[in-house]
Amino acid sequence: MSEISEYQSATADLDPNRVASAYNDVRARSESVDSAQTAVSSGFRDSPDKVETWMEEPTTRTSILPQSFQSTNVDYVSKTFRKSSSTQQINAFSVLRLLLMGAMLLIIAGEVALYFLVRHAAAFYKQRVSLRGKAGRLRMTLQKSQSYDEYMKIARELDRYLENSWAEGKYYDAALLRRTTQMLCKARTQAEKAAAERKCCKEARVAAIALGDALRQGALRANAGGWENNCAWAQTYAEPAQEVDEYVAEAAASISIFQASQHLSTTEKRSVLRQVARQQGRTALCLSGGAAMGWKHLGVVRGLLDAGCLPRAVSGASAGALMAALVGTHTDAELRRILRPELAKYMTACQGDFWGQARRWMRFGHWFDAIEWAPRTQVFTRGSLTFEEAYARTGRVLSIAATPQNPRHAQGQLLNYMTTPNVVIWSAVLASASLPGAVQPVVLLAKNRNGQLVPYADSGVEWRDGSFCSDVPRNSLKTLLNVQFTIASQVNPHVTLFLYARNGAVGLPVHGWQGRYLAATMEHMLKLDICKWLRLLSDLHLTPPCQQDWARVWLQRFDGSVTILPYSHLGEYLHLARDPTPASLSRSIHVGRAATWSALRLIQARMAIENAITDAWINVCSIKGQRLCVEDLWTG
Repeated sequence: MSEISEYQSATADLDPNRVASAYNDVRARSESVDSAQTAVSSGFRDSPDKVETWMEEPTTRTSILPQSFQSTNVDYVSKTFRKSSSTQQINAFSVLRLLLMGAMLLIIAGEVALYFLVRHAAAFYKQRVSLRGKAGRLRMTLQKSQSYDEYMKIARELDRYLENSWAEGKYYDAALLRRTTQMLCKARTQAEKAAAERKCCKEARVAAIALGDALRQGALRANAGGWENNCAWAQTYAEPAQEVDEYVAEAAASISIFQASQHLSTTEKRSVLRQVARQQGRTALCLSGGAAMGWKHLGVVRGLLDAGCLPRAVSGASAGALMAALVGTHTDAELRRILRPELAKYMTACQGDFWGQARRWMRFGHWFDAIEWAPRTQVFTRGSLTFEEAYARTGRVLSIAATPQNPRHAQGQLLNYMTTPNVVIWSAVLASASLPGAVQPVVLLAKNRNGQLVPYADSGVEWRDGSFCSDVPRNSLKTLLNVQFTIASQVNPHVTLFLYARNGAVGLPVHGWQGRYLAATMEHMLKLDICKWLRLLSDLHLTPPCQQDWARVWLQRFDGSVTILPYSHLGEYLHLARDPTPASLSRSIHVGRAATWSALRLIQARMAIENAITDAWINVCSIKGQRLCVEDLWTG
């Protein structure tokens, strides 16, 4: 198709031979360093000249040896006994560590089996009891909705039938929201009235200053009055409380009136808007790993894009890094054209000769080759764009999580235009997707001043799967970008099995506890106990030294402020390493888009305030380089 054909020229600026040459150059440098280190460690013992000297002059051998080796037989025997005792202690410790690790793993395995038994019991109860009668039929119809309008129509009918509504004072402070809304409304009305009646500049200026004070003195801040709490939004299928709608509408209107005031200087407006932005914080979309299940992220992106609430900040790890790179390097108009089932013919990561891949795995320990993946990845990243170039092109802050090959010696890093501006995006995607056993670790590549690809910082550090440390990098995003609200699209197969909303989820209420109180309590207790044993394995260093603390992989946070869980069935677990067809990609996009509908009202409300702040800032600045100006608003 013409809309998709643009990808055929996306990789023209990077010949596959250049990719191989770049990586071979890195490998050659690494081998030369290893050779030098080996020569230094071996010393003169590997030198043929020294060997000949020893053969010809045996009397000088003892003078060449270190003084510590010129010891008596008694010293030699005592050292031998001490070494033997130390070896026995090490062996005893190894046996004890194996026993402890085996016992803890057995306990974890038993608790995991019991956990899934409890989950199945809760699901059985839900099917037999909760989904009966008219409410059950409406819920089943809701799950089969084909559009957002159809979904909301059925959701409103469900709320009316079940008499769902937000309970005041339980999960949010309705009185505080009403007072805040009234305060903003009063200040905005006075500012509008003063401007409309053309009162003296002094009175109009006082009214505008009062509106600015109302905005920045607590009226606009993250989760004001608890209106963003998941438990509050889990009380209804469709509509929030009236206080929330009124607060969001008044906040957006007040920001617009404030920035349009003619009686305040640009400096004064910028000061107020920057303070409001820091209090409110920005929103980020976080795309998890998940192999072939990661295609569902495209549906999540499409659902947010159609609703006009796709965040400017996007992060990804592993499979999610590829999807995030696609979003971060294309504009909204381009995404609307290319997020279609026809995109499947460009998703060829798993293509290749099976026996050749098997031989590669037996010989090198990885199934796929990163050099073969490089040109295929560029289809999604518009060639060799760097993070800085992508930001200048789209205005989106793309962040990709990567983990060093040996995380015991270095921490994971969030790669974006602020931390690694010159790094090529496709190399960051390869690094974040380098799962041990699937793809070898890679070195990040960057563009130098001449536009040539060179190893990043010439460090030789190799990187791999970003989901090991930062599947949903909430803390890093908050530190770097002032992200206060995260939308996590979670499809990791080993994570979704353990995500369970005891009190319901946003737009998906439950009456009482999910699966009743006993099942919900047992589920939570078992999950906490499993985490306890995993933390013990990690803290006591009982896991084998395989360049990764596997216990820590399970202990990180995998959820966001809002967590979107696209539906997955058991058969998909058998095809995690299979490329999609147009039909399967169409299903994945629909499943991902449908998963956003329940949380869309909360996301729209949050983004309405954030977009109002951003638009006001751009209008106030009214200078070139607006995208850099926007980042100054949130992070300056």
